[in-house]
Amino acid sequence: TTDLSTVNFVLQATEERALALHLARFNDALQMVARDSTPHVLCAYLHELATVFSRFYEQCKIIGADGAVDLSRLKLSKQAARTLTAGLQLLGITALEQM
Repeated sequence: TTDLSTVNFVLQATEERALALHLARFNDALQMVARDSTPHVLCAYLHELATVFSRFYEQCKIIGADGAVDLSRLKLSKQAARTLTAGLQLLGITALEQM
């Protein structure tokens, strides 16, 4: 197994860039929620993250592309899962392991 923490992102497709940018805004959303006591901002962020991830998943083959692209897309997917899980936990919601 590859240690994904050492994998560099390769953002070729529009959907990859959109997902990476949305993930980068997680801390901004959390700061706004804490500052303004507006948990609905976190709900909206997580809903949009799920939508952006869904587009990424539909358009980008995660396994079966170039090796570096595979690892980058796998890392993006894992980061999206961690972010969704963390956000849901902050809202008091337990994330499903699988559907």
